[in-house]
Amino acid sequence: MDELEAIEKLVARARRETPAVNSIADGILARMHHSPPPRIAGLSVFAVVSAVAATIAMAIGAYFWMASPDPLTELYAPLQVGLLW
Repeated sequence: MDELEAIEKLVARARRETPAVNSIADGILARMHHSPPPRIAGLSVFAVVSAVAATIAMAIGAYFWMASPDPLTELYAPLQVGLLW
C-alpha cells in the first residue's frame, strides 16, 4: 500500500502543476519568411528535358506500333483468299 500512496501523491502533485506552454509558431514563421527561396532552376531544366524526351519516345513508339504489320496477317492470308472464291 505504501507504493500506491506514493503514486497517488505523485499524481496529485502532477495535477496541480501546470505545464509551460511555449509557442514556437512565431519563430518558425519568422524563419520561413526570412529564408531565401530554394533554387530549383536545375531541377526545372531536367524536368523539361525529361518531358520532351518522353514525348519524343512516345511519338516514335506510336509510329512504329502503327506501322508494324499484324503478325497474324500471314496466318490468315490463305483463308481470306479462299473466301473470295
